[in-house]
Amino acid sequence: MPRKPIHTLLRLSLAFVWIWTGLVVLFFYPIEESLALMAPLGLPKQAALVLIWLTAIVELVLGALTAANWRVRIWIVMQLILIVGFTVILTWIDPSLWLHPFGAISKNVPLFAATLALYFWESEKEKQRRRLYSFQNEMES
Repeated sequence: MPRKPIHTLLRLSLAFVWIWTGLVVLFFYPIEESLALMAPLGLPKQAALVLIWLTAIVELVLGALTAANWRVRIWIVMQLILIVGFTVILTWIDPSLWLHPFGAISKNVPLFAATLALYFWESEKEKQRRRLYSFQNEMES
């Protein structure tokens, strides 16, 4: 398979993960269960609700911007930070989630690797653009 379709498939599939997660948190997953998961953090209920909603909105925005292919490297860095942050926080709250049969936390390992691969792919694309642009400038001189 040519490189460009694979790159697009990777970018769009990662965007899907973020968008779907945001939608699930906002509209489908019982808020009581989200609050129960957050309880060990000791936040007041209203603060926990705001954190849950803000996180879901950030996930939706990150997914949409990644899907739109706009400044992807910036959003990838934010995704990597969130993946690590979510993994650390969820491990601290409930380490047994690592043993969940559907991979509640363990999925973050390949998700992190795929996101990192996309970052390096995007970096290489940027280097190629710069080389092409500098070559064109030299030709015009």
